[in-house]
Amino acid sequence: LEITAFPKGGGSENVCIVGMLKPGVGLTGVKKLVVDNAMKYMGAACAPNIIGVGIGGGSDIAIKIAKQQLMRPLNDKHPEPEVAKIEEEIMAAINTTGIGPMGLGGDTTVLGVKVDYAMRHPASLPVGVAVQCWAARQSKAIISKDLKVTYVTHPVEGN
Repeated sequence: LEITAFPKGGGSENVCIVGMLKPGVGLTGVKKLVVDNAMKYMGAACAPNIIGVGIGGGSDIAIKIAKQQLMRPLNDKHPEPEVAKIEEEIMAAINTTGIGPMGLGGDTTVLGVKVDYAMRHPASLPVGVAVQCWAARQSKAIISKDLKVTYVTHPVEGN
């Protein structure tokens, strides 16, 4: 059993959204939703942020995918080049807003944008946008069948 603790602050949680877009807006609409959301909260989520984007599924699946993306390493790129390109485009668009750290201005508003998707009904385009502050703390442990605990991210002496 693998357990990951991923504390998330209220400031970043309060600016997470789910948008139910019309399918005709396509990826342009998805990108606009993410950038508009970043512009709306203007540093209130302890920027620079990490943004997870989930596209497809239902509204519940979209936000779940978005939150899962927040746990990806910052240097990780999506394995599909088309999706990795979307990540880069959204990150560049947000970083050119000038919001900067803590909303005080600058070139680094987001440290990373992570995108993934699920299949969807053609009549809807759900998009989840999850935001995490710069700290992005997490800790992982594995419990084996014999109940031995291995702390992966923060080893304990004698473990």
